[in-house]
Amino acid sequence: SAQRQDFLSSIGTFVRNHRMPLPQYLLLHSEARLSDSDVHQLYQWTRSERKRLKAAELPPEARFTSSGLQTQ
Repeated sequence: SAQRQDFLSSIGTFVRNHRMPLPQYLLLHSEARLSDSDVHQLYQWTRSERKRLKAAELPPEARFTSSGLQTQ
């Protein structure tokens, strides 16, 4: 749904801009700090999930794989 896509977009933005986890949380849990690799993986996951959700909204005849073949 659009709401899920928006939520994933927000997560991706917060993670990519190093605004997640929240600084207040990190004061008590410094081990929760995300590495650059963690940030990249989370951001890429949010992008792929948004694409998956968007594709699921398409009618079956409009769905294609990367090879160009229609999926069932």
